[in-house]
Amino acid sequence: MEGVIIVLGSQNDARGRLSTMGLSRVSKALEVFHKQPSYKLLLTGQFGWNFNRTKTPHSEYMKRYFLKHGVPAEDIFPSATSTNTIEDLVLAKQIIDKHNIKDIILVTSSFHMPRAHLIAQKVFGGRYKIHCIKASDNISPLYRAAHLMHETLRIMQLKTSGIPTTAKNHD
Repeated sequence: MEGVIIVLGSQNDARGRLSTMGLSRVSKALEVFHKQPSYKLLLTGQFGWNFNRTKTPHSEYMKRYFLKHGVPAEDIFPSATSTNTIEDLVLAKQIIDKHNIKDIILVTSSFHMPRAHLIAQKVFGGRYKIHCIKASDNISPLYRAAHLMHETLRIMQLKTSGIPTTAKNHD
């Protein structure tokens, strides 16, 4: 196996429908997957008050999207059932470490990529080649500004307090 495409989770509604942002991430990942057919998909996201309050893990909704769009089930790793970005990547690494994978493509929204990449560099260290692919934000300018403020604050906190490499209640 050549590599893995990690798709970071987003939001879904009470019926399990992916948000506009979530759809942007999975459609970008599907586009990348078609260009890298030897890669596997690794989906993240379980439950969280701010992104999924259903009884089904968020990653399962993403998996359904990929299966519906023709991705074979065997090309989707077991999900990283995580609740935040740090857990996404720490749990993804645990899955990836079980295979001989050194090439990682990370897919998330453009506003989220700087923090996700910073965390990925710490979690994966220098043993992996990490490529970042930004999905369109597809959000209003006001919503984008709020997300950018949150991301900037979280990056400052991570740089000040360090980036954990274990999964424990982080955002």
